[in-house]
Amino acid sequence: MEEAILKKKPKTDGIKKKTVEMPSSILFILGPTASGKSEVAHQLAIQCGASIFCMDSMQVYRGLEIGVGKPTLKEKAEVSYHGLDLVNLDQPFDVAAYLEEAKRFLEQRHPLEQPMIIVGGTGLYYRALTQGLSPIPEIDPEIRAEIENLSLAQMQAELQREDPEIWSRIDTQNPRRLIRALEVKRGTGIPLSEWQRRHEAPLIPDFSAFFLHREELRQRIDRRAVQMIAQGWREEVEELVEEWGEERVKGLPAIGYNHLTDLFKGTMTEALALERIQQETWQYARRQLTWFRKESKYIPLNLSVDTPSAVVIESIRRTDGLPVCFSQNRFSAGPRPTCS
Repeated sequence: MEEAILKKKPKTDGIKKKTVEMPSSILFILGPTASGKSEVAHQLAIQCGASIFCMDSMQVYRGLEIGVGKPTLKEKAEVSYHGLDLVNLDQPFDVAAYLEEAKRFLEQRHPLEQPMIIVGGTGLYYRALTQGLSPIPEIDPEIRAEIENLSLAQMQAELQREDPEIWSRIDTQNPRRLIRALEVKRGTGIPLSEWQRRHEAPLIPDFSAFFLHREELRQRIDRRAVQMIAQGWREEVEELVEEWGEERVKGLPAIGYNHLTDLFKGTMTEALALERIQQETWQYARRQLTWFRKESKYIPLNLSVDTPSAVVIESIRRTDGLPVCFSQNRFSAGPRPTCS
């Protein structure tokens, strides 16, 4: 293992502090989609008696299950999961709402002195939890409505002109990202890139973190997409279309739901739907890798394509400086270790 775990203690002079009393330690399991982070977190949680808080911007939506990799009913019976199924498909949800949910979770779990694992690959959520959220004021809904009437090309041109720094960092084919950046600039007169440099104190200043990086990640992505369809993803989408309508489901930001809706409606073949899901998932994974290269305070674990979860967990637990509650098995003889 490369180094002892780093503890992040950002400066807070002159910054509004959160009121949450922090547990002594929290463990992040990070990685791109299909890296195996969820299985590692689940098995580690079983071994050390931890609860899990999910850090995935798509798992907050009720009704999205197989396609966003939510834990199964069996897994939820084995481990206490949180941060899932927070809103309906027609309800807005953003990073500020996620932080509020995380704050509630931390407040509830702290008195129990239970180990906590946060698992996911949504980089913005990780940065907000560990570095703080930019204090952007509320934007007039009319401004958003005006921007939504623009074409994608018009939004792209305006953002490239008004905030070239954000333009260079976000997915410029994603209308949601473009709208958010433009509404902040129009509503406040200050570019989003500047707001992002003005952070409140982080909710989680002290933590341990590992980032799982797999060789041949594309191979795992392709294999996982086939497995998800075999597990019933196609039927999940059909049920969602029946409940919410074709337009709503096709407009979901989660990868694959639009293509499987077309498959359900007979306008796309299964082979083409699978190919596009695999390609778009790979593109998303590459963006995740790019994002996390800019983050810090985690230990990278470079793994082969099929390194078993048990081997990954053993590597994590043998790391110098890891809190004892994560490095010892809760089923071991003697008193249960405290997380310190």
